[in-house]
This record gives sequence, structure tokens and C-alpha cells, in this order.
Amino acid sequence: MKIRRKTQQCLNCGLTLNTIYHYCPRCGQENNDNNVSFGTFVQEFFANYLSFDTKFAHSVVPFLIKPGFLTNRFNEGKRVSYVHPLRLYLIISVVFFFLATWLVRSTLEEISLEDAALDAASSNAAPEVAALDSASAEVVDQVDPAEAFFGLRQVTDVLEDESLTDEEALDSLQRMDSFEIDSTAFTMRFFRQIRRVAQNDLDVFAGFVLQNMPIMMFMLIPLFALLLKLLYIRREKLYVQHLVHALHLHAFVLFLFSLLLLLFLAFNISDPVGNWLITVASWAIVVYVYFSFWRVYQQGWFKTLVKLFMVGIVYFWILFIFGLSEAMISFMIF
Repeated sequence: MKIRRKTQQCLNCGLTLNTIYHYCPRCGQENNDNNVSFGTFVQEFFANYLSFDTKFAHSVVPFLIKPGFLTNRFNEGKRVSYVHPLRLYLIISVVFFFLATWLVRSTLEEISLEDAALDAASSNAAPEVAALDSASAEVVDQVDPAEAFFGLRQVTDVLEDESLTDEEALDSLQRMDSFEIDSTAFTMRFFRQIRRVAQNDLDVFAGFVLQNMPIMMFMLIPLFALLLKLLYIRREKLYVQHLVHALHLHAFVLFLFSLLLLLFLAFNISDPVGNWLITVASWAIVVYVYFSFWRVYQQGWFKTLVKLFMVGIVYFWILFIFGLSEAMISFMIF
């Protein structure tokens, strides 16, 4: 229940109020005095918006080990004892994208440090590369890694040079043998964005892309609910009931991957162990979604398995298209 500190006079228009009024009948402002200490404000925020109370305690166990239970309870109208599905999804998504941004930025910072060390080592080795015997170099019929590296460095140097205009930078790249770029309006717009990304730290751009991911996911959930509506059209369930199911499923997926991100951030996990953890989490999601489908839509195990496979294939391509589109849009508006 929302906590209110009611006043006897509207703080907006000055109308005398009875304590039974939640809102002012003249101007509509909420009858609530927000002039409190910071500690009280934080406490009430968690109580009002995150519901870390008995609702959370009643919801967490069935959410984790009883797929579809919360969806059925909500659709049956038994809602007062459990966290609202939208609130549950928002809480978990905030945690997930915070951890994802943290992990990506820390990883890119490590890569940047390694690249800087590699650049320093390559600069020290440059005189030795130039002093290679020309006769022995002609014997090797392959691309010299040193030449490839220094060629890439020339490209990145041109892109990162802020003293050059876009036209001058494009002209410099066109003088290189491996670049043939048409100077159309779209090409220049695209090239300008490439330079903007190159002139910023990669972790800044990655953070910008991840910043827009929650919006993409929030658009995907209604589409996933529509897919469930079409697939189970004979079950005579309202679209909003499928939407509640979609929110619970996405919340669980983000929760499980949040645990993975915490493990990757807390421990120096090797690639084999990391791949094994991702595989286990993926199979856990499949099993969870299967039993959720089975409990919510109450169909046989084989029919549920077939529909789960169909949903998985279609949603994978929707997720791929939306993810690619989000990355391109983020790139163009960066």
C-alpha cells in the first residue's frame, strides 16, 4: 500500500482538505507531503515501488522453481499476495542491464590496455621489421603480419585524427590501395558515424548501445505475447494474459543471466568453465519455459514441446532482427 503523509491543506492550490482525500478535488494534486528525510524517502521508495515486503517473499520461491505458477495466479485474479509481473520484470531488468554494462565496459577497458601494450611493443619492433633481409622476404608468398598490422593502424589513425575533416579523411583512405569509397550522401553520413565511434572510447559506444537495449526488450515482450496469442488462439485467453506470461518468462531469463554476470564479474572464470555455465543456463531456460507453457496452457507434453520449438525458432529470428536494428540505430544516432 502506498504510504501517504496527508495534510489538511493542498500544497498546490491551498484548498482545505479532509484527511479522507487522497487527491485534491480542485487541482488534482496528490495529498502527500514529500518533505521528509533522505532515509525516509529511500525507505518509502523501496516500500512503494519495489515491494520488498511480504509480496516479494511470497513471489520469489514460485518464481524460481514453479514455472507458470505466478502467471496462473495473476490471471485468476489472486494478485494481492504477489509482486506485479511488470514490476518484477522492471526490477530484474534494471539489475541485468546494470551488470551487463559493467561487464562489457570492464572487458573493453582490459582490451584497450592490451592493445596499448601491443602498440608499444610493435613500435619498439618496427626497426627490426624494416631491417629484414629483402631476399628472404620475397621467398614467403603470404601477407606479412607486420604490414597488415601497420596498414590497419594507418586506417585507425586517419579515422581518429580530429584535425581532418570528413572529406579529407575519406580522401586519405581512398588513396590507400584497398579502399574504394563512393562519396554519396549516405556514405558520408555512415562514414561520419564511423569516425565519431573511432574518436571515442569503445566502451563509451558499447555503453550507449546497451543503454538502448531495455527499450528494445520492452518492445519485444508485446510481440512475444502476440506470438503466444496466435499459437494458442484456441485456448480463448485474452492477449493481456499472454502478456503477463511473457513478462514472467522474460524476467526469469534476465534473472538467470544476471546470476551468470555476477559470477563472471566476481571470479576470473576461464573460457571452458564459462561456456559450460552458459550451456547449463540455456538448458535451464528451455526446461523452465517448457514447464511454464505446460502449466499455463495445459496441453499434452508432446504438443507443448512442438509449440515451444516453434516459438523458439520464430522468436530467435525476431530477437536477431531487433538486436541488429537496435545496434544500427544506436550507431547512427551516437
